[in-house]
Amino acid sequence: MMHHIRRRALGFGVRAGLADVLAPRDPLDEETLQDIDDLARGQMEVWTQQKISRSWLLENFEYLHPHPCLFILEIEGKSVTVQKKPDVAVPPEERPNYERLRRSYAERIHCYRIFLERALERSGLDLHVTLALNADDIGLDCSQAPLFAFQKREGSLNPLLPDAHFLYSNWYRNFRDTLSYDDKRIAGCFAGSSTGGSGGSYMVDEEVVREGRNPRLRAAAHFVKGDFVDFRITRAVQCANPEVKAWIEAQPYFTKPIGYRQQFRNRFLVSMDGNGAAWSRYAIGLKSNSAIIKYQSPFVLYYFPKMTAGREYLSVSSEAEVERIVELERRRPGAHRHVADGGRRFFARYLRQDRVIAYTAALLRRYSEFYNSLS
Repeated sequence: MMHHIRRRALGFGVRAGLADVLAPRDPLDEETLQDIDDLARGQMEVWTQQKISRSWLLENFEYLHPHPCLFILEIEGKSVTVQKKPDVAVPPEERPNYERLRRSYAERIHCYRIFLERALERSGLDLHVTLALNADDIGLDCSQAPLFAFQKREGSLNPLLPDAHFLYSNWYRNFRDTLSYDDKRIAGCFAGSSTGGSGGSYMVDEEVVREGRNPRLRAAAHFVKGDFVDFRITRAVQCANPEVKAWIEAQPYFTKPIGYRQQFRNRFLVSMDGNGAAWSRYAIGLKSNSAIIKYQSPFVLYYFPKMTAGREYLSVSSEAEVERIVELERRRPGAHRHVADGGRRFFARYLRQDRVIAYTAALLRRYSEFYNSLS
């Protein structure tokens, strides 16, 4: 996802969103605040049970600091400072890619530094802590020290911040679905790149295509034969060679990118992982008047523990299960309306800007309690 984000006007979109952090908004009720704090406590719970010292923690941060995606942040009061990265010897042939990643990570950390300062200011917190933040989509995983991240694999101990698309997309304010559930076409829709894979390998070559090991390409080839899901691949990426890229672009499911206004015409928005969780697609889908069909995923975002399959989204593990959902809706129109309604309620309760900031503040407070308890 990093290569998609870099090309967006990072500073402009983020500054516009963060500038409104302190704007007046509806107060959060006690039950919602408790739910949000539950999410934050869950992220730090495993670390509060660890018997480690502060020197051990900081030594681990320093040991990992040379990784290009790992940044050490100092919070003093309401000010956040990013420590200078150490110099790293990189072979000449790897230098261009290293520099590209370094710039991307630096841009992302700059945005998060501003965001964290605004969260501290909004909450009135006065903290004095050192934390480590992983700027990659997945990046480093560590069982020795908490590394803040934006998503993680199931079982990872990394505490999760809100994902970067909340910042880059200006809190999803401009994504408005004007069609009611009943006015939508009874079908699903997906549009995305050819990212993703299995077995930890994301490169697309002839063998991967032939054996159906890229889930998005496999699903696209399946759904193009029917009318249950309008499944489109809009960018051929991570291709092993030009021939594979050309082959993908010649397929009937390959098309130019389509916006959410067009996707909102369908009652179901299909979410399938690429190289990680589909950050923005979850939030936009929950906010919309459509229902999310979510393929089972090993990746976790911070708010997932509050989501329930069958209430806020529909969980599937195969193309056949997707077709059964659409088929049921065609036989009994409105059968899944409650899921679309549940998704909108979830977005309003947890994913509005003030809710996301409240969660971030709660997470920082929980981390501060952990940090200051260390000997």
